[in-house]
Amino acid sequence: MEAVGLNENQRESSSKLARQLLRRNRLEVRSSEQSAHDPMSPPRKKDAFDVTIPEGPLVLRTPCSFRVRGGMFETVSHNGIRLPVISSVQLLALSQLVEHAQNSDALSAHRASVGDAALNEKQFLELLRPFVDHRFVVRRVEKASSGADLSNAILSGNSKEETHQLFRRNAVAQDEAEAARVAAGGRKRPKVIPVAFDMCPPAGLGAVIAYAKVYENGALEEFYDFRTDWVWDPKRLEAFTAEPAIYLFTNYLWSHQECIQVSEQIKELSPDSITIHGGPDTPKYENDQHRYFAEFPSVDVIIRGEGEVAGAEALSKLREVIGNPQPDLSVLESVKGATYRTPEGIVRNPDQDRIKDLDLLPSAYLTGLFDNYIGLDDLFVILETNRGCPYGCTFCDWGSATASKIRKFGMERVVAELEWASGAKVASVSIADANFGIFERDVDIAKTAAELKNASGFPRGFGGNYAKNTVKYLRPIIDVLAAGNILTLGTLSLQSMDENTLDVINRANIKTEKYDALAVEMRNSELPLTVELMMGLPGSSCRR
Repeated sequence: MEAVGLNENQRESSSKLARQLLRRNRLEVRSSEQSAHDPMSPPRKKDAFDVTIPEGPLVLRTPCSFRVRGGMFETVSHNGIRLPVISSVQLLALSQLVEHAQNSDALSAHRASVGDAALNEKQFLELLRPFVDHRFVVRRVEKASSGADLSNAILSGNSKEETHQLFRRNAVAQDEAEAARVAAGGRKRPKVIPVAFDMCPPAGLGAVIAYAKVYENGALEEFYDFRTDWVWDPKRLEAFTAEPAIYLFTNYLWSHQECIQVSEQIKELSPDSITIHGGPDTPKYENDQHRYFAEFPSVDVIIRGEGEVAGAEALSKLREVIGNPQPDLSVLESVKGATYRTPEGIVRNPDQDRIKDLDLLPSAYLTGLFDNYIGLDDLFVILETNRGCPYGCTFCDWGSATASKIRKFGMERVVAELEWASGAKVASVSIADANFGIFERDVDIAKTAAELKNASGFPRGFGGNYAKNTVKYLRPIIDVLAAGNILTLGTLSLQSMDENTLDVINRANIKTEKYDALAVEMRNSELPLTVELMMGLPGSSCRR
């Protein structure tokens, strides 16, 4: 396998490194016939030469890992997209963009490093094109200069700034539409504002607002101004807090700290606003909730479990008090699944029943709530085809629906959402099911995704968490997705191989031989294989 565009000195340097790796048993030798037909080495994109290199400082997004294959180096994006293999000289040149922001500086450092074997300017720009196309190389954000701020800036690339600009324009349009409605004689409505930080559509918040907008035949939408500012913009804080509003937070492990910080800022500037927190990183047990309220006085209400019904019922009751000084949250006394503050203390209502008929929940994708994301590059979305999980692993809180009967969304809805993703040119679809492949219909869902990819080129990646105790339907699913070049990475969620640990975390009923069978299927489809392991689980130690 030979890198395109390298001169004799560069090829010799690459071969020298390959020989060193071969001596260290870090390299596999493959025939030219194997390499030519290697499914892990896809042909170059026809339009790769047309990819525009961004102006200004650039950076290689990190962490970024490559593996040795056939004397060359390859990588797979987080969306499951495989990039062209590159030589050791090309890899060294690319790595200079971690420290050097300007192309000229990176190229100079590369030449100083490898001498005559270095790429020339044309070769360097040609190297960058596929990495720019798949957003491994992005514009460097200049506002941060060191530490965690710099790390976040590098990881976000220009996607974050592009997204903020898009939603700022959207926010202005919403402001103008509401002002025109009021000018025409309408009542000024209190705002319901989602708070999210990821660059992808927030599936949880979207589901809550989609249901709230149709609740009681649209009565809530008539009363509230439901904002679709899906990506939180600190520059909007002052305008939002000019009048009391209701803020919705979905707390995840990676966003919880930011959610609390924004919640505190809101309550400081607008004490009569109401903050509602939910999500998997929000405590659901009574004692934990009491400690949580004590630790975070900016949290007014907690919604536990599925948020659509409880969220809509809470918004319905809060119509009575939003805008009042020190609103009395005891109006929530009939809302199941809610815990809230009152002058007398913390009140915890009974649990909310699980939603039995999921098709009563409108789709945020199909109702247009996420249409503002259309046009963003490298977009990925999260879709549900079912909810619930029959297993009860103690470390897991899969939507607070572990150890429960699985409930399905209708197939028509699932297909329509996949079609939306394809039409929106979504790069990657992540299926949020706990056990994708547990039902026979999941094969048809995989076929639909592969057919859409074949017809339009999107989505380019498709994956999720696979069924744990059966491979009956996973075999055809993997075959379909691999053949469609839409599944490019195999993942085994082992968590632990220690029998004692598996017993402690209630995972002993998931047989490891099932993973062996799944690994065989992925290997047969020539997929790179990754394994998920959790360190520090109860019952584990350094010896096991």
